Amino acid sequence: MRRHEVLVIEQAGRSMFTAIRRAWVRRGANAIAALGITTLAAGFLPPAAAQAATSGAVIDSSNCMANWLPANDDNSTSAVLLPFKVNFYGATYERMYVNNNGNVTFDAPLSAYTPFGLTGTRTPIIAPFFADVDTRVGGGSGIVGYGWGNTVYEGRRAVCVSWKSVGYYNYHSDKTNTFQLLLVEHGNSGDLDIVFNYDQVQWETGDASGGRGGLGGSSARAGFSSGSGQPGTFFEMPGSGVNGAFLDSAATGLANNSTESRQPGRHVFRIRGGAAPLTRYVALGDSYSSGFGMGSYATGTHPDTWGGDNDCQRSTLAYSHIVAKKLGLDLDFNACQGGVTQDFYTPRAYDEDLHEDDEGVWNEKPQLTHLDNSTRLVTFTIGGNDSGFATIYEECALGMELQPWNDCYEDDKVTKPLAAAFTRLDGGGDNGDRKLQKVVPYPTVFSGARARAPYAERVVIGYPTFFTKDGTDWSCQLIEKADQRWIHEKTLELNAIIKRNAELNGFRYVDPNPYFAGHEFCSANEWFYGVTEPGKVHPTPPGHAAIAQAILKELTSDDRPHFMVMPFETATTSFNVNSPQDAVNVGIEWPGSDIQLTLKSPSGKTYDRTAQPDGATNTHGPTWDQLTVPHPELGTWQVSMNGADVDPQGEEAKLRVTQTEAPNQAPVGAFDMSVDGTVLKLDASKSTDSDGTITSYDWYVRLADGTERVLHGAKAGTTLPAGQRFKATLVITDNDAASSFTSRTAVAVAIDVKPGSADNPINLKSKGVTPIAILSTEDFDATRVQVASVRVGPAAATVEKAGVQDVNGDGRADQLLHVSTPALGLRSGDTALSLSGTLRDGVPFVGTDQVRVMQ
Repeated sequence: MRRHEVLVIEQAGRSMFTAIRRAWVRRGANAIAALGITTLAAGFLPPAAAQAATSGAVIDSSNCMANWLPANDDNSTSAVLLPFKVNFYGATYERMYVNNNGNVTFDAPLSAYTPFGLTGTRTPIIAPFFADVDTRVGGGSGIVGYGWGNTVYEGRRAVCVSWKSVGYYNYHSDKTNTFQLLLVEHGNSGDLDIVFNYDQVQWETGDASGGRGGLGGSSARAGFSSGSGQPGTFFEMPGSGVNGAFLDSAATGLANNSTESRQPGRHVFRIRGGAAPLTRYVALGDSYSSGFGMGSYATGTHPDTWGGDNDCQRSTLAYSHIVAKKLGLDLDFNACQGGVTQDFYTPRAYDEDLHEDDEGVWNEKPQLTHLDNSTRLVTFTIGGNDSGFATIYEECALGMELQPWNDCYEDDKVTKPLAAAFTRLDGGGDNGDRKLQKVVPYPTVFSGARARAPYAERVVIGYPTFFTKDGTDWSCQLIEKADQRWIHEKTLELNAIIKRNAELNGFRYVDPNPYFAGHEFCSANEWFYGVTEPGKVHPTPPGHAAIAQAILKELTSDDRPHFMVMPFETATTSFNVNSPQDAVNVGIEWPGSDIQLTLKSPSGKTYDRTAQPDGATNTHGPTWDQLTVPHPELGTWQVSMNGADVDPQGEEAKLRVTQTEAPNQAPVGAFDMSVDGTVLKLDASKSTDSDGTITSYDWYVRLADGTERVLHGAKAGTTLPAGQRFKATLVITDNDAASSFTSRTAVAVAIDVKPGSADNPINLKSKGVTPIAILSTEDFDATRVQVASVRVGPAAATVEKAGVQDVNGDGRADQLLHVSTPALGLRSGDTALSLSGTLRDGVPFVGTDQVRVMQ
């Protein structure tokens, strides 16, 4: 009781309270119930509670009122022996104290009446409504009762504490609240559900806490805390300490909303393994998650700002801060620039292969050690550094051996290591490569994260593409257009690997690229830092805001089929396998307890946790069950989900079926090109796709002045300056989104068949030769032609005779060739004659002229 007031208790009440206390000391908790029955029989009844409109959340059970506190202000029970052990944030409790002021504690009774914040308290506490409750008006306004039983909550054993129609200090009952706490047993390991039920909340503050008429001042708080003060060991419901937020009159009122329940006024917090999975958002990953280059870095994560060695660059502008604020979660931010998959398992330390810029140990723990049962949400980006994208970009932009005509996409120094890294990340071997041995495959990363955070929403984010599909400026951020396309395609290829492995291991995949459309490099509104800026080739703050938006949308738009699975009942559905598949993966997830998955094949084979014929595999955990069947039978498969151990009201199972085709074979590009005067003609009709169809043909033609032209279609053409070197690159894409790049470099030369002739007639019956002039121009010296390399016509005829002379009288020396007419291979209907060859410096050339074929 407060030191400044006199506690008024009627004589009968005082005698009753004394008797209860003595009985408690002598015989323990069970004496209370026995004494309560005796006194009720003798006519001493608990005060009647006022009737009020309710939400229907509060459980109306006699078990909840088996014991009760006499009318009081700030009193508590003695230690109440619990019917089952409670594992609360790793500490096991067998007793608790019921405190009048809307809470229970475990280490000692609590008489505090002005609510304090639960984030920093050293008191282990669970508080459905921590405020100044007063039940003394007129012999007691309302009741504080408690008890337990097998039917208190949906058939499970539960401890129940009810504050029914209680008033507020000092002796006020003009406004009353009805709320309840349930501790619901799950199994015998100490797992439980904390349930807050609210039927009516009309007041929020007592007079001694700054309130007037039950409102304002230091308002009520709701939530729980382990008392350690450590991040992730406490939770306060949104609105705690905010005037008016909890009241029935507010849209945010406790009785007007729910958590993990369809019942208004009911807020359920599942505690598994000692931790509540509603408090912590663990953000892991690499520089795309840390906020590299944006500034506003957390203490100790940027040497230039804070000193020390750690340069993780964890920015307060990163997407994780936005997501945490929007969802009201406690952020545990551990992403680190330069992060690789190995950092998920070993401390971040200097490694010349993986962390070339590190100067020593950064005092970073393995990233996965931050995950546990208290994790509500985990997000990350990872794999870009394992793939070597930073090195690739540098090579594409600055590799001197590539200039001016070689491209990054055909440079073995980057393409072969990238392909090997992708294979390794996708679950493949390391082939004895020392660098690849340090890459942890995605299946291991994702399954490891799910095992450590089984009750969390798990999200992996793909990488935004720096460039548009067709490219923009001819040398945007030092990258040529064709290489822009290649980097774009390889980013999408990595994202596809990430998505596939994520979905097979209980992760949700977020694609940021729809949000970045129109904000790539060299657009009007870029969301990337340029190569010369501190955040080079990384998203800017608007980019991180877009990633946050993508994550939030994914978390609120689950497209997986949902099934309500009832206790010991089976929910069923089916799916079809209509074409040969490499494997089918079927997985279900649920909030907790246990749902068992069974598959039945079209021929009647059964697959479950105990039976996995034909090389099938099963993995299951506290919140998932998953079966993978290689080479599944064609036809209709039956899916059964049995409620082996679920809440009596049922639990929602979310189903994902992933059918994986045999690995796609990339299409093979091949093309012909010819130059007719000043027109370059391109033809990709020879391209093939062994296991699908080619869906797009795109051409990138680079000229000697550095400009590039983008063309589309299996056949395409463009004008070229005569005598100038050019490079044509064909990019074909198949129906599985796989692409291949094929290129040819040449000089477009002007040729003149039968100089002096207007229509260049060629008689197929002629036994003679056809003269052909390769003409010199201001930009091209025809005398540089290696005559022996020249091939002419469809039959690739060789030159019989050659000489240098000014054929067209422009003062420049031309190359005049004589080729056997029958050897040309022309046929009736041909209208053009082409030739090709190489110059003395090895550069190819092509040229075409119109002809009239005569029989």
